[in-house]
Amino acid sequence: MKPRKLIIGLGTGRCGTMSLAKLLSKQPGMTVTHECGEPLPWIYNPKALDRKLFDLRKLTGDVAFYYLSYVNSIILRYPQTKFICLQREREATINSYIKKTGSRNHWLDHREEGWILDHKWDYSFPKFGELNKREAIGKYYDLYYKQAKQLKSQYPGKFIILNTESLNTVEGIQSILAFCELDEHQMNFPLKIHYNRFSLKKNNHNIYIKEPLISIIIPVRNGRNTLVRCLSGVINQTITNFEVLVIDDGSTDNPEDVIHHLKDKRFHFYKHTKHKNANVARNYGISKAKGEYIAMLDADDEWLPEHLSSSLDCIETNKVEGIYGSVLIRTGKTTSLFKSRDVIFGEQMINYLLESGIGAQTSTLFCKAEAIKATGWDNSLKRHQDYDFVTRFSKQFRWKAKIEATTIYHQNTINKSNIDFYSCIKLINQYKNHINPSVLLKYYVQMLSLAKNINAKSSIVQYYQKKISAFDL
Repeated sequence: MKPRKLIIGLGTGRCGTMSLAKLLSKQPGMTVTHECGEPLPWIYNPKALDRKLFDLRKLTGDVAFYYLSYVNSIILRYPQTKFICLQREREATINSYIKKTGSRNHWLDHREEGWILDHKWDYSFPKFGELNKREAIGKYYDLYYKQAKQLKSQYPGKFIILNTESLNTVEGIQSILAFCELDEHQMNFPLKIHYNRFSLKKNNHNIYIKEPLISIIIPVRNGRNTLVRCLSGVINQTITNFEVLVIDDGSTDNPEDVIHHLKDKRFHFYKHTKHKNANVARNYGISKAKGEYIAMLDADDEWLPEHLSSSLDCIETNKVEGIYGSVLIRTGKTTSLFKSRDVIFGEQMINYLLESGIGAQTSTLFCKAEAIKATGWDNSLKRHQDYDFVTRFSKQFRWKAKIEATTIYHQNTINKSNIDFYSCIKLINQYKNHINPSVLLKYYVQMLSLAKNINAKSSIVQYYQKKISAFDL
């Protein structure tokens, strides 16, 4: 049997690891992920490594900051493994982590010291007795590259350290791919590595390249005020090559004034004088879209500045047709986090969506244009529209969950009195043969509670009571 050769990328984090994974995964015959599966703890754990290597059994490799403590063991098992360690400038790394982590502090064994605990990532970083977060990240940076340099010396030809800027030059990309033992004629140069940059450099000359066009579809009905907030998030995106298609579903508050005031040729407005529903507006926008990718956005939600760039990186790195993601749920002054996850092997998408309650919120959806056009939105549904779309999409195409939350879902803007229970009933009847009984019962109980709380028609309350009574409790 031919010895296995893995390719592992690493670096402190906030140093271009996702872009490295994307570059490697574009090479012929290579599938390289970014932070595949559960993260490894900083303190060496052989069982965690066994699980990780099992996750990688069908992949060429993975890129993540947490591999540093495991290099020796991986080489013992797979001597031909190649390690590519990226290094970004120290202060830039610290600043990026400060911005990224917010009220979390992975580098302090804080034990309720005022920082938010992060049960997923805290164990993947070393801890320092340094209460100043900036100083702690600096110590982490110094320790990380001290150990990386030792590994480079210990494993010449197997472990290299490259400046992150290597990803932005032709020569740098060539050196990375050559280290992976690709012949020059096999090397696939993507049009763009960092989507927040506008050129690669070759021999100190800029080679200007164009970002892929992204079409953003926004249905709106009497949401002029929230539309202003929504479009502000779009304008602040780090990616600039997009078109925005706002489709008015029979509004009476003149949302077109908001678009005209922008005086931006990337923004297009289409008006339906008669109200139908959001899915009709979405499908119309999709039919007009010219982009290679389509991003969905509801007029009462908003995006963080890196939403499009992180979604684009995620969809291209993982070689899938669609992305759904985690979401920040904002109710008044309170913000909570819903973390999405991938559907596990053998799990029906509809079960994940119903059990989680949010699952794949509409404004997190980012898809290849041909896939979303082939699927379409059900014009007859007025509720559970995203459940239906995501489930039907999963029958033909591949989804990937984006763990990083870059969408804000404003739950307080929902008018619960307008809930269309008949659409809910239609969706469940359509997929009932694929829904686990325990999930279905929990869903019926939630819908009965909702129906009572908003004083829905007695026939709706009785319908859910009857469905619940049919279970052998």
